[in-house]
Amino acid sequence: MPRALATEHVVRDYPNGDRVLFIVPVVPDDAPPAIREGLARRRIATISGTCPCGSSTVQLTRQQRRARQRQAAKRHGNVIRGVFEHAADCPANDLTIFPLLRAWLAGDHHRESTA
Repeated sequence: MPRALATEHVVRDYPNGDRVLFIVPVVPDDAPPAIREGLARRRIATISGTCPCGSSTVQLTRQQRRARQRQAAKRHGNVIRGVFEHAADCPANDLTIFPLLRAWLAGDHHRESTA
């Protein structure tokens, strides 16, 4: 049976009064080291806005911020997907972690050993 990646909810209050809910992956103890490191860095980046590799969330333009404010005024809450451009050698980089995760979650033990 394939594995599934668990998530948890983290709530953070900001000085401007915003309360933000983050849905972040749980770092599985039994995952290969490369996956554990990649997921840990993605958690850090999501919650803090900066990855240990130096990447940070893409900053919105004034026009984009105002559009989001207008949307938020129409309804309570706003769903935003953060965008990070991790360094090429960062374990959290999409091109690095996604193939490893797919193989591990599918139970491909041969690929796990190369992680």
